Amino acid sequence: MKKKALIILIFFFVIGVLMNTYYREYIYENNKFDFGIADVGYNLVAVILMTLTSFIGLFKITNNKVLDVLIFTLSYITNEIFSYFFPILGTFDFKDIIALLLSGLIAIGLLHLFDKNIFLNRKKVIKYFEDE
Repeated sequence: MKKKALIILIFFFVIGVLMNTYYREYIYENNKFDFGIADVGYNLVAVILMTLTSFIGLFKITNNKVLDVLIFTLSYITNEIFSYFFPILGTFDFKDIIALLLSGLIAIGLLHLFDKNIFLNRKKVIKYFEDE
């Protein structure tokens, strides 16, 4: 299972590099309209890369993988919001926030694909909160 995650990690890494270098350059040089995809290329794969890196065991923040995805997503979004106030961190763009949220959703979908046990016990969690 971790071997598949590593292959998908490499796939998304290559997609991110290609989008951030060649695709963006091509779109800018030829003045093509692509709905801003060239601008948010890396953000579309950023949370996915961090999640898969954590999933294969290179590092962990918490023992809950879904919580890790939320932490990665929120940290990237926080960085994007701080870039509005501190331009040295980058350029603020609302489309980047949308791309990061989409990347987080894809990451949760990949976790569901690899480890369904994370999502099978949700009834116990819901029942726990209903009893209180």
